Amino acid sequence: MNIDIHTLVTSLFLLPTRMTKALLAITFSLLAGIPPTGAVAQGAIEQPDPTFNEDAGSMRDDQYCGRTARNERELEMCFKTQSEWAESELNEMYRDAMEELSSSRRNALRQEERGWIKWREAECARQAEEARNCIGGCGVPWTSQVVCMIKEAHNRVEQLKTQWYRLRPINEDSRYKIVMSKDKRLCTHVREVLNDDLINYGQGYDERKFAAPIFSAIHWKPIKGLEEGLNYHGDVTHVDINNDGTRDAIIREETHTGNGVAAHMLFVYKEDQYPELAMKASELEEKSVGWIIPHLYEFRQLPQKTFKAPGVLKGKKYYEGLSSAIFIHPFQFEKRIYVLLTQSPDSPADPNWALVADYKQGKVREADPTMVDDLCYLKLK
Repeated sequence: MNIDIHTLVTSLFLLPTRMTKALLAITFSLLAGIPPTGAVAQGAIEQPDPTFNEDAGSMRDDQYCGRTARNERELEMCFKTQSEWAESELNEMYRDAMEELSSSRRNALRQEERGWIKWREAECARQAEEARNCIGGCGVPWTSQVVCMIKEAHNRVEQLKTQWYRLRPINEDSRYKIVMSKDKRLCTHVREVLNDDLINYGQGYDERKFAAPIFSAIHWKPIKGLEEGLNYHGDVTHVDINNDGTRDAIIREETHTGNGVAAHMLFVYKEDQYPELAMKASELEEKSVGWIIPHLYEFRQLPQKTFKAPGVLKGKKYYEGLSSAIFIHPFQFEKRIYVLLTQSPDSPADPNWALVADYKQGKVREADPTMVDDLCYLKLK
């Protein structure tokens, strides 16, 4: 008989207490040959309290208890151990984050945490009710309340790890610095704008960023996707992106990489081609006259470095630069349009680079001086 014991026993937790205990006892008796609770086989020796692997892998494994527990009592004890471990890890991460943040950031995180606690209680209750209504009808998912609470505690720990990194106080050493400049006036101004945003809003995503006059000079209109007959979302603006005297239609699509990191792609159309040639996401690359979709954009104005870590790459040369997960912000400075490329706020890249460039033409995948002129490299570490 092929039965998923974890699915079965966690669904039983959704039944009234008396029925749960009775059915659990019967379940283990049938599946494992263990006498029901309260019934000891003749000559049987009472088992000592079980021990569980309290390592990170076991404690974060949603199915660990279902695999290892031999009876109702062990299952309850295993879930209790997992729950205590998850809540302790979450509380420790929250305390560490609060100690590292400024007063205003602590208040923001405190309010967010209160909202998350209410959301988790409601979400896990919803999942439990959903599973309860599904028993005997459509196949029960293992969505008991206790499993949900443990799982969401682990998810919240990962969120706080990322948020803690993003919201760390910015000190003098954690600001953008100019590493390469072909236009001192331009590069200095962009550096000051980026550092003002860092000081005011932290290192992560904040909708109030990129609101300085150089950015607000370009007026973006949200693309409402299906409401406008399009199957993608993003923004559109009309500017002379390559400073050739002719306005272009610029589409900035927000997408996500394979690991869920938000990223931008920029598409350039002749002004009279939009939106007729940009109705589908698949048409953006095919029918646009140009785009900026960098993949490991190398900073070739800098000296190459050498891999020092042991392995197949040791001794090989490479350029520093941007990863594929970037945000793109066209801006206007002294009546000319430039593009700013920064690492996605979701990206864990360290150091965190920014590029100010003069877009000329074409479909940009990598550094190419015939298409893009690199003007400023800025580094945040």
